[in-house]
Amino acid sequence: FWGGWTGIAFRNPLFRAGSRLARVLPVDATRAAGSSLALAAAALERDGHLVWFPEGQRSDTGELREFLPGVGMLLEAWSDTPVVPVHIEGAHEAWPPGQRLPRPGRVRVTFGDPVKPSELAGDGEGKDGDAERRERIAGALRERVAKLGNGGA
Repeated sequence: FWGGWTGIAFRNPLFRAGSRLARVLPVDATRAAGSSLALAAAALERDGHLVWFPEGQRSDTGELREFLPGVGMLLEAWSDTPVVPVHIEGAHEAWPPGQRLPRPGRVRVTFGDPVKPSELAGDGEGKDGDAERRERIAGALRERVAKLGNGGA
């Protein structure tokens, strides 16, 4: 399953049909974050594979944004499910926000080693407690993605 912003993936009947065929889950961080996370959890329960963009939206600058705490909540609930950090480089230049169609360009996708959320919670910085644990998971995952972008694995 894929997480897809409702503003694009479900904005008209044609896009909705394509999104359903592609197994895209509606994500709207501003209005329905809880239901988006519930759908993501159901997808993990169903087949264990989910592509999720934890920044919540495309970057205006091309720089990696902070990860939203929802990814930490989701991973905390699925602590035995390995996560594969992925860094995408060049997508901003190929298709910047506001441009209707992509332009030719090189996009590089780098996959990191799988890691369990419990390991991310141990690597992340912050205090103990449920909310802080979620933040540590999200922060440690972001750090791993950032390292992939800097040539580290």
